[in-house]
Amino acid sequence: MRLGRIGLLAAAFLSLAACGAGGGGSSSQATASPTDHAHMSMSPTAAPTAAPSPSASQAPAPAAAMVEEVNATNKGGDFKPASTNIKVGETVVWINHSGNIHNVTFDDKSLGNSSTMSANESFSKKFDKPGTYHYVCTFHPGMEGTIVVT
Repeated sequence: MRLGRIGLLAAAFLSLAACGAGGGGSSSQATASPTDHAHMSMSPTAAPTAAPSPSASQAPAPAAAMVEEVNATNKGGDFKPASTNIKVGETVVWINHSGNIHNVTFDDKSLGNSSTMSANESFSKKFDKPGTYHYVCTFHPGMEGTIVVT
């Protein structure tokens, strides 16, 4: 029985090796003679063109978007860090790392707020204007934070 398994493995290995060795065809198909190239016609290739530059109405895409993480924790019932500094166009992601529910509610209601976040859920917000943005967790008095956008 043991020799049978070894024999099957050896046969499988040799079959795979044969598939990769020779290119899968006869040697007359795999090699080209010098006269084969003399009868080939070459078509002209197009000259490379420059990539179009953005028009005045198009803004170039940012190289990379920065994402700042703020964690909601059981340790003290707070956001960590409590204050976060970012640049215009960057995104903040709040992640609930506790067993309690949390939310992110901004003083400025026009920013929109998160829904209730259970454990390991997150909420993200991109900040497009400079300013200081204060937020709280309405479930836990005293749990608050600030985003400073420059």
